[in-house]
Amino acid sequence: MLPWALVGVFITGISLSMISSIGLNLLIGSSSILFCLQYLLKIRNKTIVECTWFWSLFGGFSSTTIHAGSGSISIYLLPKSLDKITLIATMALLFGFINFFKLIP
Repeated sequence: MLPWALVGVFITGISLSMISSIGLNLLIGSSSILFCLQYLLKIRNKTIVECTWFWSLFGGFSSTTIHAGSGSISIYLLPKSLDKITLIATMALLFGFINFFKLIP
């Protein structure tokens, strides 16, 4: 998960200077609508949920742009039925590394 999340942070760092604020608003809004639709329609497709690279990449992107990467990471991790300590430790370490990587200019 970590390598793809770091790729998401890197892509975001490069592309933020090229995306207008309107484009960024559209991207964030459309991803929010997709998350809501996924929840409301109860899409439980294994190929969508098990796509580690996509959710990690999107988690790195959304963590960098709006500091809200846990939604996409949760979509991947929650169906794994990890115990509470393992889930919290995984998320804490993942976002700790992501935030540390964001400090590098």
